[in-house]
Amino acid sequence: MKITKETIIEKVLEKYPQSMQVLAALNIDTCCGAHQTIEEGCMQSGKNPEAVVQMLNDLFTEESCGNCGECGCN
Repeated sequence: MKITKETIIEKVLEKYPQSMQVLAALNIDTCCGAHQTIEEGCMQSGKNPEAVVQMLNDLFTEESCGNCGECGCN
């Protein structure tokens, strides 16, 4: 799953459960705000949405991993 600024936080958490730690460390709401887009969550926490999207894709998406299953890609 390719993550974009328009991706709903909840969808990221469902596909990549370990992303909760990353988002929490960035002060992006993963509880009540999980229904928001990445961009909306970033705006509320004062983070750059493009940087957060790039980080999440680098860490968790199929394109960035070895398809080992550790990131939830398969």
